Amino acid sequence: MKMKLQYDSIYVASEPIDFRYGINTLSAYVADQFDLNPASKSLFIFTNHRKDRIKCLLYDGTGFWMLYRILNSGRFNWTMNESGAVSITAQQLKWLLSGLSIDNGTVFREYTPLYV
Repeated sequence: MKMKLQYDSIYVASEPIDFRYGINTLSAYVADQFDLNPASKSLFIFTNHRKDRIKCLLYDGTGFWMLYRILNSGRFNWTMNESGAVSITAQQLKWLLSGLSIDNGTVFREYTPLYV
């Protein structure tokens, strides 16, 4: 069965978070720090301090999804001049998940692990 997650808005947290945070803590963080409804049709993206991992939080109408991505090499590259959550476009999200910088389009180096 093919499933498509849908969202209306995309927000990137400008500050890194503690990656021990789960769905409940991230939901509270969105409500308290961003003053946004975590149960809206929005995708919320967070990074750790090293920016080699991202967590995404999404509510689909029946429950929350948490998506997690770890890079083997390189860093997710975005710089924010604002505090809180910054809205990005769907194209910028594609760039980010493809290894491109949201800001200038640079690519991180592809990595092939020596073990599986």
